[in-house]
Amino acid sequence: MKKANNEKRRLNPVLAVLMSVFVSLAITAIVFLVYAAILTYTDLSEKNLQTVVCIQTAAAVGAGGFCCSGLVEKRGILWGALTGLMYAVIMIMTAYCINADFSFSLKTLIIALISICGGGLGGIAGINILKA
Repeated sequence: MKKANNEKRRLNPVLAVLMSVFVSLAITAIVFLVYAAILTYTDLSEKNLQTVVCIQTAAAVGAGGFCCSGLVEKRGILWGALTGLMYAVIMIMTAYCINADFSFSLKTLIIALISICGGGLGGIAGINILKA
């Protein structure tokens, strides 16, 4: 009986990934708006921008992977990593649309890998916390 209830709670994996990517993008927007306000209204320089981007990406996609694995309830690393991949693709496409001079570089690849790994780790955490 309990298994039947769990089956009903599971969400379509594709829908779960899309919802989780939206969560990741929302976290990204909030963090960058706060960071932009800090840069605008304080004497803090932009020299830490790359570090903030890396940490924020890992945290946002980790949260997205966590949400996705909680919605799907199986294969957390797979669905979390897919959430990270979709996030990276959306961010790269957005950068390309905004900046015509955008070029795929080593930094872009590193951020994409951070996204995939962060999503996978979030997915693993989500499954393990769900089982606990």
